[in-house]
Formats: sequence, structure tokens, C-alpha cells
Amino acid sequence: MVTIGGWGVGFGAWSEIPEKLLKLRFHILFILIFSLLAVVFIKCAPSFKDIFVFFLPLLVSTSLFMAAVEVLRRITPPNAEVPGDGIFDIVSEDHNQNRNRVHKAE
Repeated sequence: MVTIGGWGVGFGAWSEIPEKLLKLRFHILFILIFSLLAVVFIKCAPSFKDIFVFFLPLLVSTSLFMAAVEVLRRITPPNAEVPGDGIFDIVSEDHNQNRNRVHKAE
């Protein structure tokens, strides 16, 4: 008898097939369940058109908002003041100093 990949070829091979299938029963069961789930998900999944139609209002409103921001950015004159200038002074200033000023004023 000639063996190819662990499977015997010849008359004796037919008696070994059920034993080998019994050893692979969990693998076969896993493949069957996975295939069944894949078919169910593909059949039950919405089409691309449905997904696109669902998100279309979000896409349109975001595009309009971005266009409005760009228009406002172009028509607004540039500001001479650097944005965020002085923010570090506010964050790093001593808060106890402000508290002492309030108490001295009373």
C-alpha cells in the first residue's frame, strides 16, 4: 500500500478513512460552523448602498461644515496677535498671590 500525506491508497485505505475522519472530527465541525456563520453573515449583511445611504447625511453635513470653516478662514482678516500668547502666564502664575491680593483688599 502506498501512502500519500498519511492517507493510504489501495483497498486497505478504505477501512482507515473513518478512523482518520474521527480524529479530525473537531476540525471538520469547526470548518462547518465557520462556513455556516460566514454564509449567514453575508446573506444578512446590509448592502454597500444601504450603508452609504445611512451615512450620507453625516458626510454631507461634515462637508458643509468644513466648507464654512474654510470660507470664514479666508474672509476673516489676519489677527496681529499670536494665538495663545500669554496662556502660559495664566497657567503658571502663582494662585496664592491672587488669594493674598483678595485678602488684603478686604
